[in-house]
Amino acid sequence: MADRRLVRWRDVLWVIQRWLPLPERAAERGFLIAQRGAGRRAAARMRAFLGVSEDEARSLSRRFLVHSIRVTQLERRLRRSRSAAADLVQPLHLQIVGREHLDAARDAHRGALLVMVHRFAVRPVVRAMRTAGYPLVVVVYPHPHPMFGRLGHWIVRSSHRRLFHYFYPDHVSSEDPDVSVKIVKRLRAGDCVLIAADARKSSTTTVVPFLGGEATVSTGVLELSRVTGSPILPFDALYGPDGLHAEIGAPLALERGRTRDEHLALNLPRLVAAMERRVEAAPDQWTHWVDL
Repeated sequence: MADRRLVRWRDVLWVIQRWLPLPERAAERGFLIAQRGAGRRAAARMRAFLGVSEDEARSLSRRFLVHSIRVTQLERRLRRSRSAAADLVQPLHLQIVGREHLDAARDAHRGALLVMVHRFAVRPVVRAMRTAGYPLVVVVYPHPHPMFGRLGHWIVRSSHRRLFHYFYPDHVSSEDPDVSVKIVKRLRAGDCVLIAADARKSSTTTVVPFLGGEATVSTGVLELSRVTGSPILPFDALYGPDGLHAEIGAPLALERGRTRDEHLALNLPRLVAAMERRVEAAPDQWTHWVDL
């Protein structure tokens, strides 16, 4: 059932970050204190999924909470900046790991499906990649983050639209009834499409074993690849100690099935395994540990 709370901690943080001259570190500290229960739940899931120690899970969950509020901080900096591109993108050095995989896909003129797993840093990474000569078509959920309550959705929607149009100038709404047709057209035109395979709001979701637990995965990306012949490239948008990281994996080795169902049965385990490797590589930046 959808969370129908009127106000959530994310709403309070957003108001503080938007209108009060509170340093970001102070906002982070307040959020960590307020979300101690969420931190404990995230640590418990990390122990179960990853098999890490209690101390390591506690450290990972704290970093997870800090990463989770960076979107709010980013919105405040965007609102106050007179030169958003200079203030938000240029100081954040972008390192593209696996650039050769993306270059090969573009050279083949078949388009590419970049399947993102970590999303905390996706907005500045997508903007920085465009600046670096790698424009992406982004499939977006056009509503404020589900971490907001009902009041927060109403308050932040105009800022949310501004963020989307700044960071994702070329995007397709996941709620568009023709979203699949539009994605296929863009892929056949040779474009690179960024899409989430762990999206919770999709008509093609299925629950699968994932690490030490279960996760919801959308099989739509496999069908798009089957129809267009476009490769699937695992993709991570990460905050690193030296700035932003865009990490692009080698194309998944997919086996073409004779029917749609056979194609999904053959290749879903390969997609899930690639996603698991990404989560294990940067567990503090996976967005689905808990619903904040």
